[in-house]
Amino acid sequence: MASRKRKEETEISEDDIQPVNVNDPTIRKCWTCDAPLYHMPYIKCIKCPEMDQCIQCFSTAATCEGHGTDHQFVLMDYAPEPLTRADWTTEEDALLLFGIKMYGVGNWNEITKVILTKNPRECEQHYYETYIESDTAPLPPNEVLPKLNLAPPLPFDTTPRESKPSISHEQNLRMRGKEKSTTPAEWAGWMPKRHEFEIEYMNEAEELISDITFNEKTETNQSLQFKIKQMLSYNVHLRERHRRTELALEWNLLDNLIHDLGGKTPEEIQIEQQIMPMAQAIPKDDLMEFANALHEEKRAQEDMKTLINWREHGIMTMDEGYLFNKLQELLDQKHVTDQELHEWNEMITRAIKAPGFRASIEREILTDAENEFVNKINLAPLDFLKIKDFLIREFVHRDDKLDEEVINELLTEHDPNINKVFNFLKNNGIFMTLDDIRSEDETKRNVTKNNQIENVETNSLKKNKEESTSEEDYAF
Repeated sequence: MASRKRKEETEISEDDIQPVNVNDPTIRKCWTCDAPLYHMPYIKCIKCPEMDQCIQCFSTAATCEGHGTDHQFVLMDYAPEPLTRADWTTEEDALLLFGIKMYGVGNWNEITKVILTKNPRECEQHYYETYIESDTAPLPPNEVLPKLNLAPPLPFDTTPRESKPSISHEQNLRMRGKEKSTTPAEWAGWMPKRHEFEIEYMNEAEELISDITFNEKTETNQSLQFKIKQMLSYNVHLRERHRRTELALEWNLLDNLIHDLGGKTPEEIQIEQQIMPMAQAIPKDDLMEFANALHEEKRAQEDMKTLINWREHGIMTMDEGYLFNKLQELLDQKHVTDQELHEWNEMITRAIKAPGFRASIEREILTDAENEFVNKINLAPLDFLKIKDFLIREFVHRDDKLDEEVINELLTEHDPNINKVFNFLKNNGIFMTLDDIRSEDETKRNVTKNNQIENVETNSLKKNKEESTSEEDYAF
């Protein structure tokens, strides 16, 4: 009986059905086919608020100017007559009130996520004009209001932001004077004004002496010795604490982490990592000096290995060694390209033609004095050897008669450095005749003889003086 009664109540008679005027501007129509949207669901575009589309046009992906198929949409149920405003459906009004109940007045961004078809400004203005500022507030007006005319945007930013507690809030009062740590030193609890850490090494060491008191009347020898041991134990902890603090400051551990002592190669870094534990007992400067000495020793060993390898392959100069190293690198490669081979040929050709390449070999023939001389006058070693050979030949050819007059005659035809080389060789005893040698030997013998005579006379005078001194002492 209840179901039959409910059915009778929901039945609509033919008199209740009113004809619909399709030309009525209040009737919602499809934007693509202009068909009236009544007694049927339809599609509403979220990006285009005025865009309504029937199911048939939507299924064929029909579009119009300004609307795309990639726009988000909402499936709407037909509402024959709006309740409050011409551009607000009954469902939108219900969702607006539901969103206000859920999020509260003012949270329009959250409320629009419930409605989906309206923006925050539309929701806010519609709510205040319809439910707050109307004559029938808090109820909506009895008549349907015209479409909403949005007010111009405010001249200032109304974007909602997360509220922050005031200065006097309990959270700020609790954090006052405790700013967040921003540096490694602050993370470690370093207090530079007090020159100590917030949590020190053996932080409870002061408890050893905090309760110590000395009373002459009640103090016994045993208790006194016990208190002294406590003081000594505290001093040990205090010295270790000071040592650790100074170590952290010396190595700048408050702001940086020590990775190495400045080594550049992997071998040097490995050596530094091995000696780094010694930093606890050795001052920084001494440890740095020790590390540099180890690096120098390592480099010297590598240089010695390189030199031994060069000598084993017959290399005598640095230039040849560099070329040998380059050639060895090419041979170590599994495949040498034509470009690398061409570059090697050009490099070896330039090296052989360079004056310094042969000069480095010829310098080993010269004596130290000759090398110093050619460097002083900026003369190539090969040119010096040629001039030396030429002068010796001229000296022999002219029967040991070679002087500056002959050299001056040769200057117009030969290198102008001949005169300098001649004087150098002459001063070193190269151009000497047999008579000059005999004369020099005679001079040396005379000098030696004179020196011997002077020594004999000096010794005789010294002996006579000693004898006279001894006689005077005896007479006294």
